[in-house]
Amino acid sequence: MVRIILPSALFMASLAAAAMSSDGSCGGTLGNTCQGSTFGNCCSAYGWCGSSDVFCGAGCQDEFGSCNAPSASTSNVSTDGSCGNAGGKTCLGSAFGGCCSAHGWCGSSDAFCGAGCQDAFGSCTAPSASTSNVSIDGGCGKDHDGQTCAGSAFGACCSAYGYCGTGDVYCGQGCDPAFGTCTGPASASTAFSEQSSTQSSTQSSSASADATTAATSDSTSASATSATSVSSSSDAADSSSSSSVSTVVAQQTTLSTSTITPTSSSSSSSSTTSSSSSSSSSTTTSTSKTSTSTTSTTSSSKTSSSSTKTTSTTSSATPSSTVKVSTDGTCGGTKGLKCPGTQCCSQNGFCGTTDDFCSFGCQSSFGTCKACPGPSCNGKVAGKATCSADDGKCYVQNGKNFFIDCGGKTAAGNVIASDPAKTLDACIVACSKNAQCVAASLYTGMGTTTCQLLGTYNGRSTSSGATGQLAYVKPASCS
Repeated sequence: MVRIILPSALFMASLAAAAMSSDGSCGGTLGNTCQGSTFGNCCSAYGWCGSSDVFCGAGCQDEFGSCNAPSASTSNVSTDGSCGNAGGKTCLGSAFGGCCSAHGWCGSSDAFCGAGCQDAFGSCTAPSASTSNVSIDGGCGKDHDGQTCAGSAFGACCSAYGYCGTGDVYCGQGCDPAFGTCTGPASASTAFSEQSSTQSSTQSSSASADATTAATSDSTSASATSATSVSSSSDAADSSSSSSVSTVVAQQTTLSTSTITPTSSSSSSSSTTSSSSSSSSSTTTSTSKTSTSTTSTTSSSKTSSSSTKTTSTTSSATPSSTVKVSTDGTCGGTKGLKCPGTQCCSQNGFCGTTDDFCSFGCQSSFGTCKACPGPSCNGKVAGKATCSADDGKCYVQNGKNFFIDCGGKTAAGNVIASDPAKTLDACIVACSKNAQCVAASLYTGMGTTTCQLLGTYNGRSTSSGATGQLAYVKPASCS
């Protein structure tokens, strides 16, 4: 009896000593165990946790989990990420996550485990991000499968753009406390806000100076408050003035931020006025303020005034558009910052000049982008497209010119549809028939093949498990 129990006890003790897998990987140099993980208890020959025959059968590593395959009734675990009514596959024990989303895909974040989650095909309770979903690729937040930065090798803060780090850009303004810590100093964006305020104040002073150029050397810009106080004592005799106090206030406010457009129906502002027009009078659209030893007098520009310099204005100036230029290296997003000069705004919201910024996923609204991203075609496909014979070649289907990439990765971007195609050629043809499709992505990992059609293409996927082939549509003007 002792001989039977002791090995079992030693086996369970070794499992307890090993770290439980938090990302679906097992064995190898890290020695993570699948026992008790949300992905399944079996460690496959390829180092991934699961609960189907693929994981628990031939090649299963019993030193990193259990190797007894489940019964037939529970063996329909998703191997391609799909789940639900269409194929009846469950996410429980899959490498993609235990929750089946409303759209029939497995995952582990709120997008999969929250509203619409199909509990008949998996769990509907998202695992704790702090213990089971630490970022392994630098991504974080809802757009990166709910990965957290806490405990990651990239930094503990999850930035507004969904990436882990430790600087102000990550830990300051926009930092997401749900997927990491946000205890860093004031962000660079705060400094930018303060700088913008200073620039705005400087521009206001400059505009006011331009508007009161006709004033004497020791005069100052007339404020809305002083204009109001002067006009409050205006004589009834000048009630025929063409502009009210509110017009003056509105114009002076506008002058600080707007470009003034001259019109023929403008009023004049003179640097010197005759004594006859310097008496108390109502304030009009154009004012001149002269400093004396006792008080400041605001006078209307009348026909009897001797003007030496005339400034034309309109009663309703149109504000000029202002462009917010980035000062902290970030761009796009909610702040709408544009990269300075000829720099490019990457898909992740950072300014730069290399292909990582200017190529696929580049945001042309917030910077410069390459007109023809990616390499040129090294030939044309003859017959059906295959890897690796046609790697780097162009393949025209239904008017779309596809560039074939056999680099071993699937495509990154917005998935708009799936197709039953099992070859790269068939997947490309399916994309060519979809008006919104710009890239065909064929996943070939885990012993399965899945074709997905993308509405946006952001380059090759950087995920370690994204094994496959792809083809993307080149602009018509690019070779």
